[in-house]
Amino acid sequence: EYRPLVPVKGNAHKWWKYAVRCIGRLNRHRSWIEFYLAFQKRKRYLELHKRNVYSERRDKRGVVTSSPWLSKLRIEERVELENIERDRSISILGLMHWRNIADAQFVKEKEKYHRIGTVSGSSGGSSISSNT
Repeated sequence: EYRPLVPVKGNAHKWWKYAVRCIGRLNRHRSWIEFYLAFQKRKRYLELHKRNVYSERRDKRGVVTSSPWLSKLRIEERVELENIERDRSISILGLMHWRNIADAQFVKEKEKYHRIGTVSGSSGGSSISSNT
C-alpha cells in the first residue's frame, strides 16, 4: 500500500510491484493472496492485542486485575505485535478498527467467562444447567 522505503535504483522489482498494486487498487482489484494475508494479520493482531491489554492491567486506583483465560505475551509475541503495528500496509484507521474489534471480543469473552463461572458455581459444580 505504501511506497517502498528504498531508492528506485537497484530496487526496480519492489517499485514495479508497488506500481502494479496501486493500479490494481485503483481498479478495485486485489489478489486472493492479499486478502488471505490481511486476514491472517488481522486474526493474529486481535489475539495479541487482547492478551497485551487485558491479561493483566491496573485500574485508576492501581489495583491489578487479570483475565485468567488470557496468558501474558512472551517477548517474541510482543515483538510480533509491534511489527504488525509498524507494518506500513496497515493504515492507522485499520489498526484502530482492529483494536475496537479486539475490545468487543474481550467484553464477550469476559461475559462468557463469568456466565460459565456462575453456572458452575451455583449448580453444585456442574457446568451444564438443565431447563427441565
